[in-house]
Amino acid sequence: MKRKLLFLFALSIMLMSIQAWAAQGNKENGKTIYDKKCWWCHGDKGAGDGPVAGKYATPRPFSDPYMNARTAGHIYHVVSRGNFVMPSYATQIEPQDRWKIVHYVEQELQKKSQPRATSEEVVSQ
Repeated sequence: MKRKLLFLFALSIMLMSIQAWAAQGNKENGKTIYDKKCWWCHGDKGAGDGPVAGKYATPRPFSDPYMNARTAGHIYHVVSRGNFVMPSYATQIEPQDRWKIVHYVEQELQKKSQPRATSEEVVSQ
């Protein structure tokens, strides 16, 4: 019985480590995609100060309380379908890459400790 519990404990530690490693990969990949697709308007730090911002419309900073209150699903939806002057990126960015952007925005630009949803959670619903 003790061996079984020890094995389950070790397995749970290993799975948590794998999840942390995968989240780090999503964050790094999300930054790469963000830099290619989002930086132009949203800027390096998500302040809405990219080189194109202001020519069309200035996006709200991700640190803005309104933006910070948006859920991961909301951000994903806006990237997918567009919102006001932001165009849809559904045909330019694959769904899993949109989630990587969402995780990068939440973890690095909004400084949220954990993403609020994962692509697997949303897909399974």
